[in-house]
Amino acid sequence: MGRDHSRRGVRPTQIDLSGRTALVTGSTAGIGEATTKALASAGADVVVIGRNADRVAETAKRIGGRGITADVGTAEGTAELIRKPPEADIRLIRPHEVAAMITYVASEQASATTRRALGVDGGLVPTIFP
Repeated sequence: MGRDHSRRGVRPTQIDLSGRTALVTGSTAGIGEATTKALASAGADVVVIGRNADRVAETAKRIGGRGITADVGTAEGTAELIRKPPEADIRLIRPHEVAAMITYVASEQASATTRRALGVDGGLVPTIFP
């Protein structure tokens, strides 16, 4: 009988983001796509932003969100998005914003709000200890 490492605490589905709009770039694969799924499952209206129109449309359809094709890695793509910005309550656009969020969640300070400490190793979250 080893230690119980089951996840406890707040789950994404316990957070109600109904009526809120989330903008996520780089959201057609990997962490960005997982973020869109979590936000949508919490009730947010998610705007998927990516470079590939087909992947943007597929991801938006899969999560029940909206899609915008834009390459925010270029000045032109960023300028286009800024010219016609969708209304948003939650915005995860730049890599450093996502990194800052993950860094905070893995910090000792976050355990004050989550009552949990996250062990982060090489970008992976292997376990959550009670």
